Amino acid sequence: MGRARDTATDGERATDEAVTLAAVDAHLASRRRAETPLSCVVDAVLAARPERRPTRVVLECASARSNARDVVAAASAVDLLDARTFVRWVGLPERAPASTDAVLVGDYLHSLAFESLVETSDGVSESLLGAVTAGVSDLYGAESDAASDGRDVPAAARRGVFAIADAVVDALDGGTRGEASR
Repeated sequence: MGRARDTATDGERATDEAVTLAAVDAHLASRRRAETPLSCVVDAVLAARPERRPTRVVLECASARSNARDVVAAASAVDLLDARTFVRWVGLPERAPASTDAVLVGDYLHSLAFESLVETSDGVSESLLGAVTAGVSDLYGAESDAASDGRDVPAAARRGVFAIADAVVDALDGGTRGEASR
């Protein structure tokens, strides 16, 4: 899990990364069919996290031999899961984290994360899809364990998102191409 939290962004890479983040943003924008009140809320949530550190980790650490479409889809999924964690534990603007709106938007972001991986014409690596699925299961378990033990749930959730970013990078670097099961 250390790679995601320990990776520093250097100035030269930041320039390349901005272009790649733009590709992630374009991919996320393509997921929306029309501007709706919910899409406006999602845009506000995504804009509220300018650092996007877990997403940047995926973009920085994926090897040059990784399929570019898989990298963008994976980084988009991590970005959406990070946004889900933000909404769930920080809340929406002017709404508490536990509000029904925050929970529903978090669930929607979770769904969009998986859509970014599986709703493509050529599928994604099975190992990539497996890494995200297992990571989400671990993330939800860590949140539940932290809540029941009285620990800092947002910190546990944040570590879970970084663990997903690490698993995604590993899957991108070692995964084999295959038809994703739908």
